[in-house]
Amino acid sequence: MECLVTGATGFIGTALCEALAARGDTVHRAGRDPALELPLDLAAGPAPVVPPGVDVVFHLAGLAHRSAPAALHEQVNHRAAVALARAAAEAGVPHFIFLSSVKALGAARGPEPRSEHDGAPPRDGYGRAKAAAERALEEIAAETGMAVTVLRPALVIGVVDVAEVYRAKEAEFTQI
Repeated sequence: MECLVTGATGFIGTALCEALAARGDTVHRAGRDPALELPLDLAAGPAPVVPPGVDVVFHLAGLAHRSAPAALHEQVNHRAAVALARAAAEAGVPHFIFLSSVKALGAARGPEPRSEHDGAPPRDGYGRAKAAAERALEEIAAETGMAVTVLRPALVIGVVDVAEVYRAKEAEFTQI
């Protein structure tokens, strides 16, 4: 299978690229590192050219910093995702997988489990941009026939992140 992975040097992207390559898939890596096969700056430029023959795009790249302005979230997490999906559809890619966020559902109204239809309006620029991208991707799927899968992980952490959280908490406790 031919795969295009955006955010290929990120935490999830690195692991996904390794897993895809290990099973014998061809992986086209896209990201901010100019040394990558497909350099990609979602904040500044148009979507990359999707290589011919790609079977699936894994769009993992995005901006998750809460301190970023809403306009930057809109550009990176909404408009750039839509531009990439349109480029994929035009290239004949049959499947587009979008890494969204549980933040696209807005805040929970209570402790009860909820479905994808039980959301509230997102409160921040990140959540609003991810939700807008999801709606636009649904329209692109309907218009083009390209399959679109949206994944909404909650908090994603790794070994390094866990250690940093522990150190931060330890420092917090020592200040008391």
